[in-house]
Amino acid sequence: AAARGYRIAASASPGNHRYLESLGAEKVVDYRERAWQDQVRSWMPEGVDAAIAIQPGTAQQCEAVVKTCGTIVSVSGDQFLTKRDIMLKQLPYEMDVQGELQQLIEKIASGDMQIVIERVFPFAEGLDALAKTQTRHARGKSVLSLSSVAGD
Repeated sequence: AAARGYRIAASASPGNHRYLESLGAEKVVDYRERAWQDQVRSWMPEGVDAAIAIQPGTAQQCEAVVKTCGTIVSVSGDQFLTKRDIMLKQLPYEMDVQGELQQLIEKIASGDMQIVIERVFPFAEGLDALAKTQTRHARGKSVLSLSSVAGD
């Protein structure tokens, strides 16, 4: 998003604040603090144009930081009636995946986009990799290596 010229606020535990800043976040807040919405509003007093709610149960919390006529995009499928004129959208899965993937590959290959791999799991530990993603505490991507099954 930062590469596309958007100003970004993000939330994470304090140990990941510098990491998010390195990815382009201009404002980083601790999602565990009760006043995180106030921190975002002090950064953008009129509110942000849009918020992406990734974790279940977070879309409604985002309403406090989105400006009137703004948008909340729910990745988890959260649904609620907004109190102000805010549009709640679900993440569209009908996008041009092949085209988007090609653009991502080109950006990674050119060095314009950085991919952080947190851990490479052997294929036999696929369930462990899945369990890691379910903790919702990722600092990069988990990858399954198929090299351990190449001879099978």
